[in-house]
Amino acid sequence: MAAIDRVHGDGDLPTIPILLVPHLLDDRGRTRDAVFVYHRLDPSQPFIASIIFVRSSAAHRPFVATHEIGHFLDLCGLPGSTFASSEEPALAEWRKSVIESSAYRSLGTLTRSLDATVANRANELTVLEELWARSYAQFVATRSGSLPMQRTLAALRHRDPHTLYYPRQWDDDDFVAVEAALDNLFRGLGWIA
Repeated sequence: MAAIDRVHGDGDLPTIPILLVPHLLDDRGRTRDAVFVYHRLDPSQPFIASIIFVRSSAAHRPFVATHEIGHFLDLCGLPGSTFASSEEPALAEWRKSVIESSAYRSLGTLTRSLDATVANRANELTVLEELWARSYAQFVATRSGSLPMQRTLAALRHRDPHTLYYPRQWDDDDFVAVEAALDNLFRGLGWIA
């Protein structure tokens, strides 16, 4: 939270807990590092943020927690009644910068892989809500000066020549336009002076 506070304010948001847990599984039984939980009581009502769970043994806890806070902001802090990243006009510059990035184009190529596992993983990574959360976490890592978050960013961008690289995060030069779009968005919201 201190890293986020060094980067931007957040307006008037609901308060939700962030809880460390020993085990965290998704609906398919796979281990997860973190998850943002929300619900809606009635389809005509807005979504309600509940909690963020972070697995206590997750390798990059501050970064993954920030990623989940990005989901929270997408749903509860940004304009719109649902995840703003997917359709809100205020995020048009951000969407354009992401879609025009080399990382996104590389993921797009992987979505057309004949290997179903590769194509499915790449498709998961190109969902706008996930792109938002990853770009938000990178924005905080870049702007906050947090050494643990910057080390995580470097680790996530490390290319092992023996495995397929999915560009989950942007290289510095590829992130310039995305970072500028986030800066413009937060300035427009009054979250950055």
